[in-house]
Amino acid sequence: MKLRHWVVLLMIPLLMVAQVYALNFNEKWLWLFYNTQRLDDLKLSWIYNVWGVVISVHGTMAALTITFMGMIVDSVVKNSPQELGWFSRIEVIENFKVLDFSCDAIFTLVVSIFY
Repeated sequence: MKLRHWVVLLMIPLLMVAQVYALNFNEKWLWLFYNTQRLDDLKLSWIYNVWGVVISVHGTMAALTITFMGMIVDSVVKNSPQELGWFSRIEVIENFKVLDFSCDAIFTLVVSIFY
């Protein structure tokens, strides 16, 4: 795995620890994690509706793209000689950057849903 993937995997727990720290120990950073609906009596409730739509569109596009990338990889492997199946799978994954896109899509979805 590349360093970039490790950073992505480590960011999620770090963000969770930062949220717990802000909620329990450091009150001045609480505004980063506080729900604006409680602050302004539903004046800013449209933000969460719009954010929900953006997240759902992004999740749908990411899921479809990851599915189609998997189908492309499988079709390339099926149409290549049996001896070169593993090699062609690795080449397609590296050339299309399937792993990079999958990690980015999952990371952005997790971070946008919980934060």
